[in-house]
This record gives sequence, structure tokens and C-alpha cells, in this order.
Amino acid sequence: MRSTLLVFVVLFWSCSLLAKAKVRVPYPFAVVLTGSVSLMGQPIDSLAAYAFDGSRWRRVACQVDERNRRGDYVLSEGLPYTSRSDDRLFDRNDEVALWGTDFGAPFTSKQIDKKLREGWKDFWHISLNSDLGYHGDLLIVRERSNNVQNSIKNMVYFDPLKKEITSSEYYYRFKDAKAALLGDLSVNVGGKRLPVIKRSQFTMNFELPWYLPDFSLNDDNFSSEIESWQVGPVRAIVAVGVKFRNFLKMFNFHMFSELVFYQNSFRIPTIVEFPIDPSRHFQLGTGIAYTIDFSDEQHMSFNSNLKYLPANGPKAYIEGGGELADTSPYYYIDGRFGEKLLLMKVEVDPKAAKTSMPPFLIRQQSFVDKNLIKQWPWLDGMSGEVGAFIDISRVHKGSYDFSLDIFLSPEANEKVMSSVDSLRTNWLSTSSQ
Repeated sequence: MRSTLLVFVVLFWSCSLLAKAKVRVPYPFAVVLTGSVSLMGQPIDSLAAYAFDGSRWRRVACQVDERNRRGDYVLSEGLPYTSRSDDRLFDRNDEVALWGTDFGAPFTSKQIDKKLREGWKDFWHISLNSDLGYHGDLLIVRERSNNVQNSIKNMVYFDPLKKEITSSEYYYRFKDAKAALLGDLSVNVGGKRLPVIKRSQFTMNFELPWYLPDFSLNDDNFSSEIESWQVGPVRAIVAVGVKFRNFLKMFNFHMFSELVFYQNSFRIPTIVEFPIDPSRHFQLGTGIAYTIDFSDEQHMSFNSNLKYLPANGPKAYIEGGGELADTSPYYYIDGRFGEKLLLMKVEVDPKAAKTSMPPFLIRQQSFVDKNLIKQWPWLDGMSGEVGAFIDISRVHKGSYDFSLDIFLSPEANEKVMSSVDSLRTNWLSTSSQ
């Protein structure tokens, strides 16, 4: 009887522990924490991260990137535009970049290794969750000395001479004279480079008041070059400046892109600075169009939640009760390229989204549709298999960030699309010695 009772107690205790144990859902993408209050004022060069596997601790990749007051990344390499524009102390717009699968098992403060307690001054316990479930815990620590990341291998590399990004998943080469355009993208399949993107086009269309002629600018009217960059254990950031060419230099207009590359994805945000108020000077239909031609190496099939370009034009769309861009949390084009999944997620600046139409999908047949060309004249002369158009006519004077995220991963649909706007980090405790 006693042995039976003992077995029952052990089983009950074991089941209780299993019930309390958290089942981790892998999240194979970057986790970027912005302006984390718990880290305010900490020297960014001394922060590192550790994960717990249930018995041992291991050091994992942790990258802190500063943003200055303008919102630009503080980049140390290349032209010194931003290299010393902040104070190296963590503040509200700085970012901590971590890797999702590095998050480990849950732990208590008593389980933190004594060596870590002796070697570190401060530590912070964070837990990562989303609508998909629980993704793991991590310990961020502050060392008394700087340069703590020397032993962590970079996930992404940048060769400024070749103008090429390399990771285990893909290769990205900037175009020599047009670095702002989407570059040559190849994926790594069995050690071989398989081309994905063959060509891209860019157009800015200006619909002006009746007393001025409308006009469009394409990528031939711009010059763009790599200006500065920075590479860390989690990501590489490359800044590209875009300016008008020839007589158009008289316009006070500048686009600035800070491309962010991760192991299996990259982000192309384009910050457009308007010296004038577009909502006062431009008509509906003024905007930015981007199209892509895919390689013939593999068949590309895709779907999207973007609406087609309205056949009756932008004015009829708005007068007919068309929605604004802030009615959806994200817009995407996704499809399969051979064995790889390519997900392109389009985001509109939150301020601009409240006054602008949503991005529209451009399909291959749009470039020869006479009715569409009549309503959207900039279509004439463009080409591509797929593209997107963002209207900027209702935004106001200032800077706006229109971004494109590209994911190259079979988990992209499930993990990225399901967790968008739900990925959350809980700061469980802050401890000091």
C-alpha cells in the first residue's frame, strides 16, 4: 500500500511539473526589441544574451543598434554621416536584435549560473510569446567590460568591394549604379546559387493640378550608392542614398534607404522626405510604383491580399468609399519559387496610412491594359511579373517610411503572417548585484 501511494505521489508530482512546463514553438526569425524601458541608460557595448537549456547556459547572439534623433541608424563603416551621432547609451529608439530560435527554456532567478552572477553586473529576464504560442526565455546581461560579442559568429556578411551580402540562405548583390533598386537575389540550394530576381523597376508618378503637366520619374532619373554600413552577429545594415540626376537636382528631394539583412530575410525601408506638403500640391494617383521580374530558373506562383489597381482610377476609388491603408495590419505577396517560399510583406508608414490609399497590386497584364493605362499613365513603359503601387498624394510634409520585407523560408507564411502584430516580449524581472 505504501509503495503504491509513493508511486501515485511521484506520478502526481511529475504530471504537475509537466503541466506547468511550457511547450516552445520555434520562431526562426529575428526578434527586434525597440526602446525597451528596462535597458534605458545602459552602455550598449556591454550587453550580451544567454539561453538556458534546462541544465546549462550558453551565450547567444545579441546585437544592439543605435538610432539617432532623426531616426537614422548610427553606422560605423563607410561615409561618416551617422557614425558619431549618438551617445552609445541605450535610449527609446535604440534596438536590441536577437534570434528567435536562440530563446531557451524557462528558468527562475535561482537557476542563473553562479559564474554569470559573479561576472556580470546586471541581468534581465525576458520571455517571448505570440499568438502562435510560447517561443522561449532569454537572459540579457551587462558585463563590466565592453566588446562582449567577439566570440559570436555573424549570421550575415557584407563585402563592400563586391557589394554583396552573404548568408547561409541567400546572396544579395547591390546594383552598381542603382543600389536603391532591388538587387540580384539568389538562394542557396545544395551549395549552388539559384537566381530568384532578374530585374526590378521603380517609378515615381506626379499628378499635378490642371494648370501644370503631369510627369513621371523612373530609376534613370536617380542616382544611388551605398553610403555606410554596419555588421553585427544578428544582422547587417547597409545605408543607400538616392538623389536626383541632372537638372532635377534643383528639387530639394532625398530618399534614404537603410536595408537590414538577416539570415533568411531582409527589409527594404525607403524613407521619403517631402520638403513640401504633397496633400496640397499633388492629386490622387501620385505615388511610388515598384515591379519585379523573376528568374526563369524556376516557376514562380503567388497570391496576395493586395487589391488590384482600380480600373476607374484613384479618384473613383476614393469617391466610391475605398478604404485607407490603416485598415489592414499588413499587405503581402507570397508564393513558391521552386523549393523556396518567397514572402514579400509591404508596410506603409503609420502616419501616412491614416491619409493614404492602401498599396495596390500590379499584375503582368496591367502593363498592356489600355483602360488601366488611361487611368494610370505611368504604367505605359513599365514591365514586370508583379509589383506594388503606393499612393502618396494625401500624406503631409515630413518623412515617411514605406517598407518591403522579403522572407526566404518555408516557415515564413505560418510564422511571420500568424505572429504579425502579436509578437510580444515580457520583461519578467530586473536584478542587480
